[in-house]
Amino acid sequence: MGAVSVIVPTHDYGRFLGQCLDSVLGQTHADFELVVVDDGSEDDTPAVLEKYARNSKVSLHRLPGVGLAAACNHGIRLSHGEYVLRLDADDFLDLHALGVMSEELTRRPEIGLVYPDYHRVDEQGRFIEYVRVPRVQEGAKLLDRPPLASGCMYRRSCFDAIGGYNEALRYQEDFDFWLRFTERFQAFGLGLPLLHYRQHGASMSKNRAPRSAARRYVKRQYAEARHLRDGETVLTVIPGVWPPAPGRCEELLCRPLDGATPLERAIEAAGMIGRAAQIAVASSHPDVMRASGAAGVEVVPSADSHVAASGRQDLAWLLGLVRSWTEAGRVVPSLLLLLSPYCPLRHPERGREMIDTLLIHDCDLVLSVESEPGASWVVGPDGLRPLAQDPSSSAGPLVHEAGELLAVRTSWLTGQQPLSEPLIGYVELLHPEGVCLSDEASLPACEALLPAAARVRVGSSAYLWKDVGGHAIGA
Repeated sequence: MGAVSVIVPTHDYGRFLGQCLDSVLGQTHADFELVVVDDGSEDDTPAVLEKYARNSKVSLHRLPGVGLAAACNHGIRLSHGEYVLRLDADDFLDLHALGVMSEELTRRPEIGLVYPDYHRVDEQGRFIEYVRVPRVQEGAKLLDRPPLASGCMYRRSCFDAIGGYNEALRYQEDFDFWLRFTERFQAFGLGLPLLHYRQHGASMSKNRAPRSAARRYVKRQYAEARHLRDGETVLTVIPGVWPPAPGRCEELLCRPLDGATPLERAIEAAGMIGRAAQIAVASSHPDVMRASGAAGVEVVPSADSHVAASGRQDLAWLLGLVRSWTEAGRVVPSLLLLLSPYCPLRHPERGREMIDTLLIHDCDLVLSVESEPGASWVVGPDGLRPLAQDPSSSAGPLVHEAGELLAVRTSWLTGQQPLSEPLIGYVELLHPEGVCLSDEASLPACEALLPAAARVRVGSSAYLWKDVGGHAIGA
Protein backbone atom coordinates (compact mmCIF):
# COMPACT_ATOMS: atom_id res chain seq x y z
CA MET A 1 0.00 0.00 0.00
CA GLY A 2 1.21 3.51 -0.81
CA ALA A 3 2.14 6.21 1.65
CA VAL A 4 -0.73 8.54 2.60
CA SER A 5 -0.64 12.28 3.24
CA VAL A 6 -3.51 13.47 5.43
CA ILE A 7 -4.11 17.20 4.99
CA VAL A 8 -6.06 19.00 7.74
CA PRO A 9 -6.88 22.66 7.00
CA THR A 10 -8.26 24.49 10.02
CA HIS A 11 -9.60 27.92 10.87
CA ASP A 12 -10.91 28.57 14.39
CA TYR A 13 -11.79 24.92 14.99
CA GLY A 14 -9.59 24.45 18.04
CA ARG A 15 -12.42 22.87 20.03
CA PHE A 16 -12.67 20.00 17.50
CA LEU A 17 -9.07 19.77 16.32
CA GLY A 18 -7.74 17.40 18.97
CA GLN A 19 -10.28 14.68 18.20
CA CYS A 20 -9.63 15.14 14.47
CA LEU A 21 -5.82 14.78 14.75
CA ASP A 22 -5.99 11.94 17.28
CA SER A 23 -8.21 9.98 14.89
CA VAL A 24 -5.44 10.20 12.28
CA LEU A 25 -2.58 9.37 14.65
CA GLY A 26 -4.49 6.34 15.93
CA GLN A 27 -4.86 4.72 12.48
CA THR A 28 -4.09 1.03 12.02
CA HIS A 29 -2.31 1.97 8.76
CA ALA A 30 1.11 3.24 9.84
CA ASP A 31 2.52 4.64 6.58
CA PHE A 32 1.20 8.20 6.67
CA GLU A 33 2.12 11.80 7.37
CA LEU A 34 -0.18 14.41 8.87
CA VAL A 35 0.04 17.95 7.47
CA VAL A 36 -1.91 20.58 9.42
CA VAL A 37 -2.47 24.03 7.91
CA ASP A 38 -3.72 26.66 10.35
CA ASP A 39 -5.27 29.32 8.15
CA GLY A 40 -5.23 32.40 10.36
CA SER A 41 -7.04 30.99 13.41
CA GLU A 42 -7.78 33.42 16.23
CA ASP A 43 -9.02 30.89 18.79
CA ASP A 44 -7.02 28.35 20.81
CA THR A 45 -5.88 26.44 17.71
CA PRO A 46 -2.16 27.31 18.20
CA ALA A 47 -2.30 25.99 21.77
CA VAL A 48 -3.95 22.76 20.62
CA LEU A 49 -1.35 22.29 17.87
CA GLU A 50 1.52 22.77 20.31
CA LYS A 51 0.75 19.36 21.76
CA TYR A 52 1.54 17.76 18.39
CA ALA A 53 4.62 19.80 17.45
CA ARG A 54 7.14 17.10 18.47
CA ASN A 55 5.37 14.21 16.77
CA SER A 56 7.54 13.05 13.85
CA LYS A 57 4.48 12.22 11.77
CA VAL A 58 3.06 15.74 12.07
CA SER A 59 4.10 18.91 10.27
CA LEU A 60 2.48 22.21 11.22
CA HIS A 61 2.10 25.24 8.96
CA ARG A 62 0.57 28.68 9.44
CA LEU A 63 -1.08 30.89 6.79
CA PRO A 64 -2.55 34.39 7.23
CA GLY A 65 -6.13 33.53 6.20
CA VAL A 66 -6.06 32.69 2.50
CA GLY A 67 -9.19 30.53 2.33
CA LEU A 68 -9.94 26.81 2.48
CA ALA A 69 -9.00 25.99 -1.13
CA ALA A 70 -5.62 27.72 -0.93
CA ALA A 71 -4.91 26.15 2.48
CA CYS A 72 -5.64 22.69 1.05
CA ASN A 73 -3.41 23.27 -1.96
CA HIS A 74 -0.62 24.58 0.28
CA GLY A 75 -0.73 21.52 2.51
CA ILE A 76 -0.91 19.04 -0.35
CA ARG A 77 2.02 20.65 -2.16
CA LEU A 78 4.13 20.35 0.99
CA SER A 79 3.25 16.67 1.38
CA HIS A 80 5.04 13.60 0.03
CA GLY A 81 2.52 10.74 -0.05
CA GLU A 82 1.38 8.83 -3.11
CA TYR A 83 -2.19 9.17 -1.86
CA VAL A 84 -3.86 12.25 -0.38
CA LEU A 85 -6.77 12.45 2.06
CA ARG A 86 -8.24 15.82 2.97
CA LEU A 87 -9.83 15.86 6.41
CA ASP A 88 -11.72 18.90 7.66
CA ALA A 89 -10.75 19.91 11.19
CA ASP A 90 -14.24 19.37 12.63
CA ASP A 91 -14.47 15.78 11.32
CA PHE A 92 -12.68 12.60 12.42
CA LEU A 93 -11.83 9.19 10.95
CA ASP A 94 -12.63 5.59 11.73
CA LEU A 95 -9.38 3.94 12.87
CA HIS A 96 -9.29 1.71 9.74
CA ALA A 97 -9.96 4.51 7.23
CA LEU A 98 -6.46 5.02 5.83
CA GLY A 99 -5.78 1.31 5.51
CA VAL A 100 -9.03 0.46 3.75
CA MET A 101 -8.89 3.36 1.30
CA SER A 102 -5.19 3.11 0.43
CA GLU A 103 -5.53 -0.65 -0.09
CA GLU A 104 -8.41 -0.03 -2.53
CA LEU A 105 -6.38 2.47 -4.55
CA THR A 106 -3.38 0.10 -4.62
CA ARG A 107 -5.55 -2.83 -5.69
CA ARG A 108 -7.37 -0.83 -8.39
CA PRO A 109 -4.89 1.21 -10.47
CA GLU A 110 -7.69 2.33 -12.79
CA ILE A 111 -9.39 4.22 -9.91
CA GLY A 112 -8.30 7.77 -9.13
CA LEU A 113 -10.44 8.48 -6.03
CA VAL A 114 -12.27 6.49 -3.37
CA TYR A 115 -14.93 7.83 -1.04
CA PRO A 116 -16.64 6.38 2.04
CA ASP A 117 -20.05 6.47 3.60
CA TYR A 118 -20.14 8.42 6.84
CA HIS A 119 -21.71 8.84 10.24
CA ARG A 120 -23.20 12.26 10.82
CA VAL A 121 -22.52 13.35 14.38
CA ASP A 122 -23.49 16.34 16.52
CA GLU A 123 -21.26 19.00 18.04
CA GLN A 124 -20.22 16.64 20.85
CA GLY A 125 -19.43 13.86 18.39
CA ARG A 126 -22.54 11.82 19.20
CA PHE A 127 -24.08 9.69 16.48
CA ILE A 128 -27.03 11.16 14.56
CA GLU A 129 -27.35 8.98 11.46
CA TYR A 130 -25.56 6.67 9.05
CA VAL A 131 -25.43 8.23 5.59
CA ARG A 132 -25.09 5.91 2.63
CA VAL A 133 -23.51 7.77 -0.27
CA PRO A 134 -24.67 6.39 -3.65
CA ARG A 135 -21.94 4.41 -5.41
CA VAL A 136 -20.94 5.64 -8.86
CA GLN A 137 -19.76 2.18 -9.90
CA GLU A 138 -23.36 0.99 -9.53
CA GLY A 139 -24.61 3.63 -11.95
CA ALA A 140 -25.31 6.48 -9.52
CA LYS A 141 -24.82 9.81 -11.30
CA LEU A 142 -24.62 11.91 -8.09
CA LEU A 143 -25.16 15.02 -10.24
CA ASP A 144 -25.10 18.00 -7.86
CA ARG A 145 -24.53 15.92 -4.71
CA PRO A 146 -20.98 14.56 -4.89
CA PRO A 147 -19.38 12.82 -1.90
CA LEU A 148 -18.04 14.93 0.96
CA ALA A 149 -14.62 16.37 0.19
CA SER A 150 -13.55 15.53 3.73
CA GLY A 151 -12.65 11.86 3.94
CA CYS A 152 -12.06 11.21 0.22
CA MET A 153 -8.69 9.73 -0.77
CA TYR A 154 -7.17 10.29 -4.20
CA ARG A 155 -3.94 9.83 -6.04
CA ARG A 156 -1.48 12.70 -5.79
CA SER A 157 -0.84 12.36 -9.54
CA CYS A 158 -4.53 13.07 -10.24
CA PHE A 159 -4.46 16.15 -8.02
CA ASP A 160 -1.43 17.45 -9.92
CA ALA A 161 -3.05 16.70 -13.29
CA ILE A 162 -6.16 18.81 -12.65
CA GLY A 163 -4.30 21.63 -10.88
CA GLY A 164 -5.70 21.21 -7.38
CA TYR A 165 -8.49 23.22 -5.80
CA ASN A 166 -9.71 26.50 -7.30
CA GLU A 167 -8.32 29.14 -4.94
CA ALA A 168 -10.69 31.81 -6.24
CA LEU A 169 -13.60 30.12 -4.45
CA ARG A 170 -14.66 30.78 -0.86
CA TYR A 171 -17.23 27.97 -1.13
CA GLN A 172 -17.93 24.94 -3.36
CA GLU A 173 -14.25 24.27 -4.06
CA ASP A 174 -15.12 20.61 -3.44
CA PHE A 175 -17.91 20.60 -6.04
CA ASP A 176 -15.61 22.28 -8.58
CA PHE A 177 -12.86 19.76 -7.75
CA TRP A 178 -15.28 16.82 -8.17
CA LEU A 179 -16.47 18.03 -11.60
CA ARG A 180 -12.94 18.43 -12.90
CA PHE A 181 -11.66 15.25 -11.26
CA THR A 182 -14.37 12.90 -12.54
CA GLU A 183 -14.09 14.42 -16.01
CA ARG A 184 -10.70 12.71 -16.30
CA PHE A 185 -10.49 10.00 -13.64
CA GLN A 186 -12.70 7.28 -12.16
CA ALA A 187 -14.14 7.42 -8.65
CA PHE A 188 -15.20 4.46 -6.50
CA GLY A 189 -17.64 4.36 -3.59
CA LEU A 190 -16.53 2.03 -0.81
CA GLY A 191 -19.91 1.69 0.90
CA LEU A 192 -18.26 1.72 4.34
CA PRO A 193 -18.73 4.39 7.06
CA LEU A 194 -15.11 5.47 7.55
CA LEU A 195 -15.73 9.14 8.38
CA HIS A 196 -17.53 10.97 11.18
CA TYR A 197 -18.96 14.17 9.72
CA ARG A 198 -19.75 16.77 12.35
CA GLN A 199 -22.74 19.06 11.99
CA HIS A 200 -22.67 22.15 14.16
CA GLY A 201 -23.80 25.77 14.27
CA ALA A 202 -20.57 27.22 12.87
CA SER A 203 -20.40 24.74 9.99
CA MET A 204 -19.66 26.28 6.60
CA SER A 205 -22.60 24.38 5.16
CA LYS A 206 -24.93 26.82 6.94
CA ASN A 207 -23.98 29.72 4.66
CA ARG A 208 -26.59 28.84 2.09
CA ALA A 209 -26.80 32.02 -0.01
CA PRO A 210 -23.07 32.36 -0.79
CA ARG A 211 -22.77 28.60 -1.24
CA SER A 212 -25.64 28.64 -3.72
CA ALA A 213 -24.07 31.56 -5.59
CA ALA A 214 -20.71 29.80 -5.65
CA ARG A 215 -22.25 26.64 -7.10
CA ARG A 216 -23.98 28.69 -9.78
CA TYR A 217 -20.64 30.35 -10.57
CA VAL A 218 -18.81 27.00 -10.73
CA LYS A 219 -21.34 25.62 -13.18
CA ARG A 220 -21.15 28.67 -15.40
CA GLN A 221 -17.35 28.63 -15.49
CA TYR A 222 -17.28 24.88 -16.14
CA ALA A 223 -19.82 25.06 -18.96
CA GLU A 224 -18.15 28.05 -20.60
CA ALA A 225 -14.63 26.62 -20.38
CA ARG A 226 -15.79 23.45 -22.15
CA HIS A 227 -17.99 25.27 -24.67
CA LEU A 228 -20.97 23.10 -23.72
CA ARG A 229 -23.35 25.60 -25.30
CA ASP A 230 -21.68 25.29 -28.70
CA GLY A 231 -24.19 23.90 -31.18
CA GLU A 232 -27.07 24.31 -28.72
CA THR A 233 -29.88 26.84 -29.01
CA VAL A 234 -32.28 27.81 -26.23
CA LEU A 235 -35.88 28.93 -26.24
CA THR A 236 -37.16 30.44 -22.99
CA VAL A 237 -40.93 30.32 -22.80
CA ILE A 238 -42.69 32.64 -20.35
CA PRO A 239 -46.28 31.35 -20.04
CA GLY A 240 -49.00 33.81 -19.14
CA VAL A 241 -51.65 31.23 -18.31
CA TRP A 242 -49.70 28.17 -17.17
CA PRO A 243 -49.90 26.57 -14.72
CA PRO A 244 -53.61 27.01 -14.13
CA ALA A 245 -54.61 27.70 -10.54
CA PRO A 246 -57.80 28.96 -8.88
CA GLY A 247 -57.64 32.73 -8.55
CA ARG A 248 -54.52 33.13 -10.65
CA CYS A 249 -54.92 35.74 -13.37
CA GLU A 250 -52.62 37.40 -15.90
CA GLU A 251 -53.40 40.86 -14.52
CA LEU A 252 -51.00 40.01 -11.67
CA LEU A 253 -48.12 39.91 -14.14
CA CYS A 254 -48.35 43.62 -14.85
CA ARG A 255 -48.64 44.83 -11.25
CA PRO A 256 -45.60 46.73 -9.90
CA LEU A 257 -43.55 44.85 -7.32
CA ASP A 258 -40.71 46.94 -5.91
CA GLY A 259 -40.20 48.83 -9.15
CA ALA A 260 -40.63 45.95 -11.62
CA THR A 261 -43.59 43.82 -12.59
CA PRO A 262 -43.43 40.01 -12.37
CA LEU A 263 -43.45 39.90 -16.18
CA GLU A 264 -40.49 42.30 -16.38
CA ARG A 265 -38.60 40.20 -13.84
CA ALA A 266 -39.20 37.06 -15.89
CA ILE A 267 -38.04 38.76 -19.09
CA GLU A 268 -34.90 39.97 -17.26
CA ALA A 269 -34.14 36.41 -16.14
CA ALA A 270 -34.72 35.07 -19.65
CA GLY A 271 -32.28 37.63 -21.02
CA MET A 272 -29.52 36.23 -18.81
CA ILE A 273 -29.49 32.90 -20.62
CA GLY A 274 -26.99 34.36 -23.08
CA ARG A 275 -26.17 33.87 -26.72
CA ALA A 276 -28.20 31.75 -29.13
CA ALA A 277 -31.25 32.16 -26.90
CA GLN A 278 -34.76 33.18 -27.90
CA ILE A 279 -37.51 34.48 -25.63
CA ALA A 280 -41.22 34.03 -26.21
CA VAL A 281 -44.14 35.09 -24.01
CA ALA A 282 -47.14 32.82 -24.50
CA SER A 283 -50.25 34.90 -23.89
CA SER A 284 -53.29 36.47 -25.49
CA HIS A 285 -53.91 38.96 -22.68
CA PRO A 286 -53.76 42.56 -24.04
CA ASP A 287 -51.74 43.97 -21.14
CA VAL A 288 -49.22 41.14 -21.21
CA MET A 289 -48.90 41.34 -24.99
CA ARG A 290 -48.42 45.12 -24.82
CA ALA A 291 -45.76 44.92 -22.10
CA SER A 292 -43.93 42.11 -23.88
CA GLY A 293 -43.89 44.03 -27.14
CA ALA A 294 -42.55 47.11 -25.36
CA ALA A 295 -39.70 44.96 -24.02
CA GLY A 296 -38.93 43.68 -27.53
CA VAL A 297 -40.04 40.14 -26.74
CA GLU A 298 -41.99 37.96 -29.16
CA VAL A 299 -45.55 37.03 -28.17
CA VAL A 300 -46.96 33.67 -29.26
CA PRO A 301 -50.37 32.08 -28.71
CA SER A 302 -50.76 29.84 -25.69
CA ALA A 303 -50.41 26.18 -26.51
CA ASP A 304 -52.98 23.43 -26.24
CA SER A 305 -52.01 20.71 -23.80
CA HIS A 306 -51.22 17.25 -25.13
CA VAL A 307 -50.77 14.05 -23.21
CA ALA A 308 -47.07 13.79 -22.35
CA ALA A 309 -45.37 10.44 -21.85
CA SER A 310 -44.32 11.58 -18.38
CA GLY A 311 -47.86 12.57 -17.43
CA ARG A 312 -46.70 16.02 -16.36
CA GLN A 313 -48.98 18.97 -17.19
CA ASP A 314 -46.11 21.39 -17.66
CA LEU A 315 -44.33 19.13 -20.17
CA ALA A 316 -47.61 18.49 -21.95
CA TRP A 317 -48.19 22.24 -22.29
CA LEU A 318 -44.65 22.75 -23.55
CA LEU A 319 -44.98 19.87 -26.00
CA GLY A 320 -48.09 21.52 -27.41
CA LEU A 321 -46.11 24.71 -27.98
CA VAL A 322 -43.31 22.81 -29.72
CA ARG A 323 -45.78 21.09 -32.04
CA SER A 324 -47.44 24.36 -32.95
CA TRP A 325 -44.05 25.87 -33.78
CA THR A 326 -43.13 22.86 -35.89
CA GLU A 327 -46.46 22.99 -37.77
CA ALA A 328 -45.81 26.67 -38.50
CA GLY A 329 -42.49 25.73 -40.12
CA ARG A 330 -40.37 27.24 -37.35
CA VAL A 331 -37.15 25.65 -36.14
CA VAL A 332 -37.45 24.68 -32.49
CA PRO A 333 -34.27 25.20 -30.43
CA SER A 334 -32.52 22.18 -28.97
CA LEU A 335 -33.09 23.24 -25.35
CA LEU A 336 -36.26 24.60 -23.77
CA LEU A 337 -36.64 26.57 -20.56
CA LEU A 338 -40.09 27.02 -19.10
CA LEU A 339 -39.89 30.07 -16.84
CA SER A 340 -43.10 30.95 -15.03
CA PRO A 341 -43.51 34.68 -14.33
CA TYR A 342 -45.62 33.92 -11.26
CA CYS A 343 -42.52 33.41 -9.06
CA PRO A 344 -41.08 36.92 -8.97
CA LEU A 345 -38.73 36.30 -6.03
CA ARG A 346 -36.47 33.84 -7.88
CA HIS A 347 -32.86 34.84 -8.41
CA PRO A 348 -32.66 36.15 -12.00
CA GLU A 349 -29.75 33.81 -12.84
CA ARG A 350 -31.60 30.60 -11.93
CA GLY A 351 -32.71 30.06 -15.53
CA ARG A 352 -29.15 30.09 -16.76
CA GLU A 353 -28.18 27.72 -13.96
CA MET A 354 -30.90 25.34 -15.14
CA ILE A 355 -29.40 25.26 -18.64
CA ASP A 356 -25.85 24.83 -17.32
CA THR A 357 -27.03 21.94 -15.13
CA LEU A 358 -28.74 20.28 -18.08
CA LEU A 359 -25.55 20.44 -20.15
CA ILE A 360 -22.98 19.60 -17.46
CA HIS A 361 -24.78 16.46 -16.31
CA ASP A 362 -26.19 15.60 -19.74
CA CYS A 363 -29.71 15.50 -18.30
CA ASP A 364 -32.99 15.10 -20.16
CA LEU A 365 -34.90 17.27 -17.71
CA VAL A 366 -33.94 19.68 -14.90
CA LEU A 367 -36.40 20.75 -12.20
CA SER A 368 -36.22 23.51 -9.59
CA VAL A 369 -36.68 22.30 -6.01
CA GLU A 370 -36.56 23.45 -2.41
CA SER A 371 -35.45 21.38 0.58
CA GLU A 372 -38.36 20.10 2.61
CA PRO A 373 -38.59 22.17 5.80
CA GLY A 374 -38.88 20.52 9.18
CA ALA A 375 -38.55 16.89 10.20
CA SER A 376 -39.87 14.02 8.08
CA TRP A 377 -41.07 10.82 9.67
CA VAL A 378 -41.68 7.22 8.71
CA VAL A 379 -44.20 4.93 10.36
CA GLY A 380 -42.64 1.91 12.01
CA PRO A 381 -43.85 -0.89 14.27
CA ASP A 382 -43.10 1.30 17.30
CA GLY A 383 -44.70 4.47 15.97
CA LEU A 384 -43.01 7.36 14.21
CA ARG A 385 -39.27 7.74 13.86
CA PRO A 386 -37.24 10.36 12.00
CA LEU A 387 -36.67 9.45 8.37
CA ALA A 388 -32.93 10.01 8.87
CA GLN A 389 -32.89 6.97 11.18
CA ASP A 390 -34.46 4.72 8.59
CA PRO A 391 -31.65 2.30 7.58
CA SER A 392 -33.03 2.17 4.05
CA SER A 393 -32.44 5.90 3.54
CA SER A 394 -29.41 7.31 1.72
CA ALA A 395 -27.75 10.70 1.50
CA GLY A 396 -29.72 13.73 0.50
CA PRO A 397 -32.55 15.83 1.88
CA LEU A 398 -36.19 15.51 1.00
CA VAL A 399 -37.10 18.10 -1.61
CA HIS A 400 -40.24 19.31 -3.32
CA GLU A 401 -40.68 21.09 -6.62
CA ALA A 402 -40.86 24.86 -6.31
CA GLY A 403 -40.37 27.95 -8.39
CA GLU A 404 -42.23 26.79 -11.53
CA LEU A 405 -39.05 26.47 -13.54
CA LEU A 406 -37.83 23.61 -15.70
CA ALA A 407 -35.36 22.94 -18.51
CA VAL A 408 -35.68 20.12 -21.00
CA ARG A 409 -34.05 18.75 -24.14
CA THR A 410 -36.37 19.16 -27.11
CA SER A 411 -35.32 15.78 -28.53
CA TRP A 412 -36.33 14.02 -25.33
CA LEU A 413 -39.61 15.93 -25.07
CA THR A 414 -40.65 15.13 -28.63
CA GLY A 415 -39.80 11.46 -28.32
CA GLN A 416 -36.70 11.26 -30.49
CA GLN A 417 -34.95 9.66 -27.52
CA PRO A 418 -36.37 7.07 -25.09
CA LEU A 419 -38.90 8.60 -22.71
CA SER A 420 -39.11 5.83 -20.13
CA GLU A 421 -36.02 6.54 -18.00
CA PRO A 422 -35.11 10.22 -18.18
CA LEU A 423 -32.11 11.53 -16.28
CA ILE A 424 -33.59 14.28 -14.12
CA GLY A 425 -31.32 16.91 -12.60
CA TYR A 426 -32.23 19.73 -10.30
CA VAL A 427 -31.39 23.22 -9.11
CA GLU A 428 -32.07 23.93 -5.45
CA LEU A 429 -33.77 27.25 -4.70
CA LEU A 430 -33.51 29.09 -1.41
CA HIS A 431 -36.49 30.46 0.46
CA PRO A 432 -38.37 32.57 -0.59
CA GLU A 433 -37.52 31.92 -4.27
CA GLY A 434 -40.24 29.32 -4.57
CA VAL A 435 -43.06 31.59 -3.40
CA CYS A 436 -45.63 32.10 -6.17
CA LEU A 437 -48.37 34.57 -6.97
CA SER A 438 -51.50 32.46 -6.76
CA ASP A 439 -54.14 35.19 -6.48
CA GLU A 440 -54.62 38.87 -5.58
CA ALA A 441 -54.05 38.21 -1.88
CA SER A 442 -50.58 36.77 -2.54
CA LEU A 443 -49.19 40.03 -3.95
CA PRO A 444 -48.80 41.73 -0.51
CA ALA A 445 -47.24 38.52 0.82
CA CYS A 446 -44.62 38.63 -1.95
CA GLU A 447 -43.94 42.28 -1.20
CA ALA A 448 -43.32 41.41 2.46
CA LEU A 449 -40.76 38.80 1.42
CA LEU A 450 -38.72 41.14 -0.80
CA PRO A 451 -36.05 41.77 1.90
CA ALA A 452 -35.56 38.01 2.32
CA ALA A 453 -35.34 37.57 -1.47
CA ALA A 454 -32.71 40.33 -1.62
CA ARG A 455 -30.50 38.35 0.79
CA VAL A 456 -30.31 35.52 -1.73
CA ARG A 457 -28.70 37.89 -4.25
CA VAL A 458 -25.24 38.04 -2.72
CA GLY A 459 -22.35 39.84 -4.41
CA SER A 460 -19.28 38.09 -5.79
CA SER A 461 -17.21 39.03 -2.72
CA ALA A 462 -19.44 36.68 -0.70
CA TYR A 463 -18.25 33.61 -2.61
CA LEU A 464 -14.98 34.57 -4.36
CA TRP A 465 -11.56 35.40 -2.97
CA LYS A 466 -10.45 36.50 -6.45
CA ASP A 467 -12.10 37.34 -9.73
CA VAL A 468 -11.47 35.31 -12.89
CA GLY A 469 -8.43 37.46 -13.66
CA GLY A 470 -6.84 36.56 -10.33
CA HIS A 471 -7.36 39.95 -8.67
CA ALA A 472 -8.37 39.99 -5.01
CA ILE A 473 -11.98 40.88 -4.17
CA GLY A 474 -12.76 42.87 -1.03
CA ALA A 475 -14.62 41.07 1.72
